[in-house]
Amino acid sequence: MENEANLSQEAYLLLQIEIGTPRVVDIRRQIRDIEETIYNSASSTVELPFRRHPTFFRVSTGSQREGFRFEKSDDDYLYWWTDHKVIYSPKQENLYNKETLIMMEYCKDSPGSVLLKVKKWSDWPIVRASYVTLGKGTYMSSSKYRKSTLKLVVKNSQEHGPCASGQLDNGVDFDNAHALKCDFLPEVASSWIKRCETKGWPDSTVLQYARKTGCHFVPIGRKNSPNQKYEWRISFNLIELKCVHSMSHVQFTCYGLFKIFLRKVFKEVGHLFDHGSETCMERASRNRKSKEQD
Repeated sequence: MENEANLSQEAYLLLQIEIGTPRVVDIRRQIRDIEETIYNSASSTVELPFRRHPTFFRVSTGSQREGFRFEKSDDDYLYWWTDHKVIYSPKQENLYNKETLIMMEYCKDSPGSVLLKVKKWSDWPIVRASYVTLGKGTYMSSSKYRKSTLKLVVKNSQEHGPCASGQLDNGVDFDNAHALKCDFLPEVASSWIKRCETKGWPDSTVLQYARKTGCHFVPIGRKNSPNQKYEWRISFNLIELKCVHSMSHVQFTCYGLFKIFLRKVFKEVGHLFDHGSETCMERASRNRKSKEQD
């Protein structure tokens, strides 16, 4: 039992080296907070490492923002227009004045996906480039939006899922998701709120944050959907991030351990499995051809 306790302590100390101590993790998060504040408050004329659009808002997401610093981790960012708002009820139109308004419509055959119908046209050509006519309405095409915003922030970006991805001059990989913002939590999330209230995690402050934060819509549709080019995926990225930040350090360490397994164990095993499967298939094909020749 004593040896097991010693092993557990040693494993925990090693994880603190890989994941970070509470103080180190807190400093990493504070640095990201400062970076976001500088970026989002700076004038568009200020020299920045990224091209900044005057009505763009940016937040850091992913492992880096959670507080990890794994080897080869990329920089993930979420961008959205501050003067474009997605709503899901006509009653919400009265809450806005000059903003471009977009109405959300659920996709019955694609859970977690929506269509975005234009209620008030955008002043920006880069947004209007994604407009398409479906039936009697004007909608935003997710595939066209990905293309129109692809090089908006970093010129050498390439499409990767819903993101504009690539590598910066310093060798760091990046994923920039250009999204649209809804200030309200959609009805599909109400069941999650109720479950959390019943279970007691996360606490009420996180749930209140979720209600105030709303959600985002990233430009990617469900695979094999007939409306894949037009569908948008609902993203609760910022709420997920808040949940991670609400974890105790022990919980955060366990969460980090799962990430390590995913990065360093499961992917390697999967790679070997795929390689082995290919070898078996090649061998079977060879044996079949040999029998045919005989």
